[in-house]
Amino acid sequence: MMPEMDGIEAAHIIKQRFPSYADVPIIALTANAAVDAREMFLREGMSDFIAKPISLRTITNKIRQWLPAEKIIPASKSENAAQPQHILLIYPNLI
Repeated sequence: MMPEMDGIEAAHIIKQRFPSYADVPIIALTANAAVDAREMFLREGMSDFIAKPISLRTITNKIRQWLPAEKIIPASKSENAAQPQHILLIYPNLI
């Protein structure tokens, strides 16, 4: 539950008002772990679903699943390189 609107409404607004973001994944983070919750969120336009409590490993793996491979750079390889924008650094001990 977010103030002003919920995640489903936010996803609808993003998809309606920003067509250039049509391919951007939206992952629902929710306390609603009912059996049919995942299907409901997917039906409403979310790309995926994570139920609370959320572990760092779970969210890292889910983000990795949805990011293009070229956006993911292992942290050990990036320490000496210039950092491109919009990447996910993966720390091996968290996976």
